[in-house]
Amino acid sequence: MLKQFLSNECGATAIEYALIAAMLSLAIIGGVSSTFNAIEHMFADNESHISTALN
Repeated sequence: MLKQFLSNECGATAIEYALIAAMLSLAIIGGVSSTFNAIEHMFADNESHISTALN
């Protein structure tokens, strides 16, 4: 009975797909936050240049 339980692979595919989906979502979240930080830095840098030019 234990040997039959260990050789059973019925739920393995669902678990693999769930792990793939979790890894993809982590990669997307990391990429979006990195892009957001870069855009935020770009606009903050432009703001300081504009305020310096106007003074």
